[in-house]
Amino acid sequence: MFGPTTIASQYLAQAWRIAVILSSVWFLCRWKTHTLTSQSLVERDLQKMLILDKASSICLIVVGLKALALACDVAVHSILFVGGIGDIIKDVLGGLSMQLSKPLSIGNHIKIGSVEGQVVEIGLATTSLINNEEFPVLVPYSVFFDE
Repeated sequence: MFGPTTIASQYLAQAWRIAVILSSVWFLCRWKTHTLTSQSLVERDLQKMLILDKASSICLIVVGLKALALACDVAVHSILFVGGIGDIIKDVLGGLSMQLSKPLSIGNHIKIGSVEGQVVEIGLATTSLINNEEFPVLVPYSVFFDE
């Protein structure tokens, strides 16, 4: 038989783990933001620092969510593979690489596989193009790296 104290202690331990994870992620986010904004930077370095800030925030949130899922006994690997999260992470990491290396500029005419058009927006996970028929096309960064 399970007594009320056994069930309560089980949920209390889980609540403590969740509280520690949430407070750790919050502390790391605040520390990262304070550290990055306390430095005096030139304009070019400021843009790279903002991209680094976004990337590190995304990484902290992903790690925090994975830790929360593990603390709640959720099968994280099945969610990642079934939900297609791996492809989204691949696109975001590709976008960060594109943002840092700057191989594209708005107005460039590019051809990736069968997609061709003029770059109108460079986002975090996709690049927006206007094709020859004047239709908008979203190209995920995974396409750039696969071609």
